[in-house]
Amino acid sequence: MIHTFEICCWVPARIYDYLNQNLPSLIQVSRYVKRTNYFSNKGIMQTELRTFEYEKGGIILYRYYLILRCNLSIIMGGSRTLLLDNEYSPDELLAGLQKRLYEINQFRYVQLDKLTTSIFQANRIDLAQDILTDNPELLIWLCNMSFPFNYRNMKRKAIHKPLEQLYHESCCFCNRSRGINLYYKKSAMVNLGHEIIPEERERIERLVRFEIQVEKRAVYNMKLSTRRSLKPFLEYQFCSDYVLKEAYSIFGATPYMSRTKALEAIQNSPYKPFDKAVMESIIDTIPRYDGLYELEGAIADESINTPSQYGNLRTFKTKWLGKFKAIGIQPVVIPDDFGIEKMPSIYEILKGEVQ
Repeated sequence: MIHTFEICCWVPARIYDYLNQNLPSLIQVSRYVKRTNYFSNKGIMQTELRTFEYEKGGIILYRYYLILRCNLSIIMGGSRTLLLDNEYSPDELLAGLQKRLYEINQFRYVQLDKLTTSIFQANRIDLAQDILTDNPELLIWLCNMSFPFNYRNMKRKAIHKPLEQLYHESCCFCNRSRGINLYYKKSAMVNLGHEIIPEERERIERLVRFEIQVEKRAVYNMKLSTRRSLKPFLEYQFCSDYVLKEAYSIFGATPYMSRTKALEAIQNSPYKPFDKAVMESIIDTIPRYDGLYELEGAIADESINTPSQYGNLRTFKTKWLGKFKAIGIQPVVIPDDFGIEKMPSIYEILKGEVQ
């Protein structure tokens, strides 16, 4: 379930100096940061040396850090594009990381492989779950259309592409502590110019990846007894529970229906004619605003005119969206021309993949 991660540790000046002089293809990217991607074939996708300058008693002092950005599947000898199977224990995964550090001469020279992995602190953890579906672009579109406004104060990440293309390739929202990214793996690989190997093509053409990027602040906020240790995130159950919890909080468990079926469900509900008319209006208004997030944002902005019967944002969420949930449908519907009457929620799909 853990896909990639970034860990860091303090290193003394002598080790920093040695690595600075001996790491191959080291490039200075800023005054305090140097990087190399030389060891990516071993799963250490990027090695970074970082200097922290501070003043104490009128004297300028320095602290030095080694930062490793890793792909766990490659570390364990797996695919460069697909996720690692959940057959490994945390101890086996940590042993795999130490083995890769031993294989790199410069790290072996400073005995980095012999240090306990507890000295490394997690800067970022990317948790991921792959979904296989016959309609990957539709699934991404539904995610974009149904992502709620103000979830953890997340905002839609600005990606400069036409919406009709972007909404079928990726759905990305983020705040200062975490990011949610659902994307069509084939489109991502094509956009990056990555080659799709023949034995993985069939799977990748049906693959949507649900990814949660957990930044250092979010790791702190979890208040784990292990603080920023990497080890809890190597537990498959811990990660899958976290991913499912986030998916449920964002998308809920109610299924997506075609427009025709959704209108039938509304008409067959016990609601009053006025309420039914408002619910039908919401179904048609969401696409005009390019998504639930944008519609709710417009409702929250008093300077933007939205249908008065929707009320304020709290009323819209609790009353109107609550009515959709009560009859078991999403307010976002599948266009009839897809010929699909019903699709499970993102949460239910993920739950099926995890189990």
